[in-house]
Amino acid sequence: MIVALARKNPPADFRDALAKITQETVSFWCQQFADIGIPREKLYTHVVAPAPANMTNARIWTAFNQYSRPGSTTYSVTVLRENFKAIYDELEKHGHPAWGGVEASAGVPGSVVDWETYLAWHYNHGGVLVGVNTGAGKNSEQRLWDSAFGKEALAAYHKFLTGQPLVETPISMDNPMFRIQRRSSGLAHGIQRWHSSGKDPPPWGSSWKAPSRSPTPKSSTSWEKLVDHALEMLGDTEKVPDVYRPK
Repeated sequence: MIVALARKNPPADFRDALAKITQETVSFWCQQFADIGIPREKLYTHVVAPAPANMTNARIWTAFNQYSRPGSTTYSVTVLRENFKAIYDELEKHGHPAWGGVEASAGVPGSVVDWETYLAWHYNHGGVLVGVNTGAGKNSEQRLWDSAFGKEALAAYHKFLTGQPLVETPISMDNPMFRIQRRSSGLAHGIQRWHSSGKDPPPWGSSWKAPSRSPTPKSSTSWEKLVDHALEMLGDTEKVPDVYRPK
């Protein structure tokens, strides 16, 4: 019967319809916990806040229901790399409820925010919980652990737990990671052009990866020189040796 009705009157947006089902399902689960006496303040949903709408059925608004507090993954990457505006905007639509970063870390690959600012993005904006993740696969587990228990993170935790105000430091667009990522984007396009022309890129081309962690002042210079040299080899500057220049 449900299939027959759907065929006669399909939803205008299937992903939106699936998201509503997701929200209703999570709300139902939370209601079961509420019915046995667990307070709403003890329950948090969990969605990936920055995920594009065309890639998930758990859109950011599915985190909200009357039986729990909204919770999100808040890794400081993609649209959450420079701030949490995407989360704040949705919180505003729902009356600014208390919320949680239920899977969080400032130490994920690609993050450029310091730990104090990262905690402030939560606690200075109505957040009441930050669940710091220290295990997310073999490739990043040690990095997450080292970051979560590093001197910078411990100093931020201490500042928060002793009642001191957390300061939000604006993300500098001149951050070495940003500069390298911008150059790396051009490098990826250059490699793609070589492939499209039927020409194999230099040996490093097929395995090139931008640095996954914020470079130090010393290492950033080396990385930028490496990327610039790679761009030169691909013909994106006038200094490339003729042997490497695409014809």
